[in-house]
Amino acid sequence: MLQLIMKQSEIFRRRFRNQNSGIDLVSLLILALGLFSIYSLCFQQWLGLIILYSSVFFLLFVYLSLDHPEILIFITLFLNITYFPYKSATFFIILLLCIVLFLKHLQNVDFKFHPDIITVLWLLMGVLVIFTLPKWNDLLNGLEGTINLVVMPLLLYQIVKEGWIKQLTISKIFRTYVPLLIIYLIVQVFITVIFSKDLPKLGSDINIMAYHSLNLKWGRSNYVTAILVYLLLAVVSAKDLFGENVFSSVFINVIIIVGLFPVILILSRGSILAFICGLVIYWFLHKNFYGGKIKVGHWIIMGFPTVIILFEYLYKLWQRFSQAKVDPSTLIRLYIWRESFLKIKNNLVIGAGPGQNLFTDFNYMGVNDPHNMFLRYGVDLGVLSMILIAIILILPLVKMYSLHKKKEKNINNIIILFTPSYIAAIIISQLEVVITSYLFGMLFWLFYALMWQNINLCQQNITTNASIK
Repeated sequence: MLQLIMKQSEIFRRRFRNQNSGIDLVSLLILALGLFSIYSLCFQQWLGLIILYSSVFFLLFVYLSLDHPEILIFITLFLNITYFPYKSATFFIILLLCIVLFLKHLQNVDFKFHPDIITVLWLLMGVLVIFTLPKWNDLLNGLEGTINLVVMPLLLYQIVKEGWIKQLTISKIFRTYVPLLIIYLIVQVFITVIFSKDLPKLGSDINIMAYHSLNLKWGRSNYVTAILVYLLLAVVSAKDLFGENVFSSVFINVIIIVGLFPVILILSRGSILAFICGLVIYWFLHKNFYGGKIKVGHWIIMGFPTVIILFEYLYKLWQRFSQAKVDPSTLIRLYIWRESFLKIKNNLVIGAGPGQNLFTDFNYMGVNDPHNMFLRYGVDLGVLSMILIAIILILPLVKMYSLHKKKEKNINNIIILFTPSYIAAIIISQLEVVITSYLFGMLFWLFYALMWQNINLCQQNITTNASIK
């Protein structure tokens, strides 16, 4: 039955693409939908209207899942950094995408899963979640935490690693989707700064924390800067993919300079520290792999006006770093980290459960994340989960280093493309709620899966070359 449904679907898609029959079919379909919509509105048939549009969106969703799954994934990423009241819907988009892709590949005669070490580690993490079920006292937080910490990373890893989204190429991601996400994010920040009634205008009455309370409704200041820094480092690492023409060079440099503007404005120490570390890693890798010097003259020329404009903000930023020992945010983090260690000590083997532990004294409201990735896993799932997540994060670096030692020709490009932003995200995750959240986590684990997929391709090249010899 399943094969028959898939076969009929394929026939329909071929006819849809055929110019002679497709135009008539689409025209009739649009006309029918339009007439039914008018009828429903005129006679206030709201239930029929809801069913109609739900069916249309479902068909569109299935079509995108079958033919353009990468578009669906990045629609979800854009929705994640857009304010709308039904954020949980984005996870169900990914879940349904996985189901459709699974059914599509199930009809293949040679279909089978290829579990690897990363899949096994995530499944072990799922087992730890099951062990915590008797301790759950908040079902909603438990489900949300399970999705963020285990389910979503595993789903993204599987569909990418299995090759179910072949259109998700490195070139398309770094040259199209990443710049679009950065521009969209920057525009949101500047609109909020300009039109907000709660934030002071630029250049007047500068307070050290004036823009640190910036809120885009879907994410607060430190969270926004963490995403920006991650994407900006991805662009920096992919500069060679944009070509060497003047337009591309200017475009990328403008994005980087303008993107750093809100990061400095918000005075986010963790994000700025991570960005500097990412740049150093990029410089070190580029110098060692390709030799020569990295041209920074045009960055200095373009960045100088920004430094002049933001001079006082940079001075305030230096004050934040110099006063870190007595800064309230530092002291609060030390407090919840200490509480996390005590909680882990009392729940050494089986954690408290995803999202079940609240730090009620943090900012005078209950939050369930200790602002440290490893402590979050330790509190929620126990010490073993901290070891598992550490292995998951370290394995790609070890594998890339091993392939580099074997002189695989493509691995150096993969290392430069993914490592700076990857390390920066891990650094930020020790200070902020980033990788353990759904919004940032989806971005991070998607790129993690792409990085691992390309590492495997490099490994296959070595295996193939060895068998030929």
